[in-house]
Amino acid sequence: MVLHPLIRYKKIPITCLIISGVILGTYMSRTMELVASIDRTLLDLEVQLELDMFQRQLIANTFVFSAGGFFDINMAQITNIVSSTATYIIILMQFQET
Repeated sequence: MVLHPLIRYKKIPITCLIISGVILGTYMSRTMELVASIDRTLLDLEVQLELDMFQRQLIANTFVFSAGGFFDINMAQITNIVSSTATYIIILMQFQET
C-alpha cells in the first residue's frame, strides 16, 4: 500500500502534537495536585497568596486536547485509534492478497 507523500509525512507531526498535548494535560493535573498538597501554614502571607492565585489559574484553565470539541483525546483514545487503524490495515492487506 503506497501512500501519497504528503499524507505519509504529515501524519507524524500530528501524532506528535496529540501525544504532547496529552502529556501536557497529565503534567498540568499533577501540578494542581502538588500545589494543593503544599502546607501553607509555614509560608509567608505573600507566598500563600501567590500559591492561591496559581491554583485558581490552574483550575480555571484546564488543558484538554479534543477532536474538534466532539470528544476528549487521552492516552486511552490514542491507543484505541492506533489499534483500530492497525487492525483495518491488516484486514485490507489480506483482502488485497486474494
